[in-house]
Amino acid sequence: MIKTEEKGSDVNLATYLLVDAFRNDADAFAVVSNDSDLTEPIRIVRHELGKVVGLLNPQPVASQRLLTCRPTFAKQIRAGVLGASQFPERLKDGAGLVIHKPAGW
Repeated sequence: MIKTEEKGSDVNLATYLLVDAFRNDADAFAVVSNDSDLTEPIRIVRHELGKVVGLLNPQPVASQRLLTCRPTFAKQIRAGVLGASQFPERLKDGAGLVIHKPAGW
């Protein structure tokens, strides 16, 4: 059985957001998440480093805690746009294994 649970993606996203901002790799950043664990990294990039940080929320309800970091802008991703941006319900990998998208997505 293949384990599909994701772990550490919020830490990785926060790490690269901060590294890219400290390196001055960009003037503006877009974060697609509703994970309140990203509040402090977004706040640092926005208010300590003076970068533009947009927050794009893929969930139906925005995390109020995440919004306390006061991003430059925050937008809700519309359900139709989010749905049209996803992979098909079934995919086949290089070994022929069929992968099914979870019903709730």
